[in-house]
Amino acid sequence: MLELCVADGAASKGWQALVLQEMRNIVSRRPWSRDMFLRGSLAQGSEDFESDIDLVVTVAEDEFEAAINDLTDVLPQSLPGRLPPWVDRLVRDFGGIGFVYLIQAGKKKWGQVDIYLLPHGRRQRMLDLEFALPLCARDALKAYDDSMAARVDVARRHYEQLAARDLRQAVLACYVAAFLLRKRLMRRDRLQTFADTYATAKCLKDLLILACYPDEFGWRGMSKVAESSPNPVLVRKVLSAFTQQDLVDQPAGLAKRVAGLEKIVAMLAPVIWREHGESLRSLGRHLRSSSHLPPVGKQGERIALSEFLGPTGSARRVEPEATE
Repeated sequence: MLELCVADGAASKGWQALVLQEMRNIVSRRPWSRDMFLRGSLAQGSEDFESDIDLVVTVAEDEFEAAINDLTDVLPQSLPGRLPPWVDRLVRDFGGIGFVYLIQAGKKKWGQVDIYLLPHGRRQRMLDLEFALPLCARDALKAYDDSMAARVDVARRHYEQLAARDLRQAVLACYVAAFLLRKRLMRRDRLQTFADTYATAKCLKDLLILACYPDEFGWRGMSKVAESSPNPVLVRKVLSAFTQQDLVDQPAGLAKRVAGLEKIVAMLAPVIWREHGESLRSLGRHLRSSSHLPPVGKQGERIALSEFLGPTGSARRVEPEATE
């Protein structure tokens, strides 16, 4: 019997309230779902209109792999926007795996939902380190079996390795990074905007390398990558736009980047564009809406394209600062 325990005041208004209720209803009905928690700004009552929804769902260890498959293949079909999730490589690691969903929360609004799939035996580790509000719980599971931990880790590593070579994951990473940029712009968060611009450019580099050198994993000179693409001029033009550190003062620059990203995806990932192009175009329109923001702050810095790309055959790897 499912027992619901909704925190008073959590996500009481805004688009998050409706989406949170829908997500809770969908996920709590999954056969592998056990406890569900809300964390982050919504749990703490400090959310704003741009805040994402951070959920933690516990699962029995012997159902962990089935839960991953469900979250990546089945759940997106139930969500508005129908985009597959991106494997969250920034979330704090409690022994599970995180997914980021960009979902359509209205005709002109997209929102972000983060789900962290946590083995039930590692539940207390998370509760000891993070504030989280219980949303629902099921009957107690059998005692935690340490022998299942290895099975969980194998399933997690296997999926992460597949995702690292997946072109669709590289496309989603670019849109998630652009989504973060828009959030920083809306909040006038100068330092994070600067750092996330690096991160977004890096995501685009990963996409281009994966699309142009699908049989080789790792970093290559971006000049070679551009020459290997169907349209070297377009690739260099879009890369140049992504490496400019002017977003703090010119929010319209995000619209230019998103337009370039759409052209890159349509050219280098036609199958993905055919399957998800309608949703990505709708998401792109939402991201470009940040161009209506007024300029703020001092003139941002720029990085020369040649400095970012590095010499032919040895690309300079830019490590972005950590983001939330």
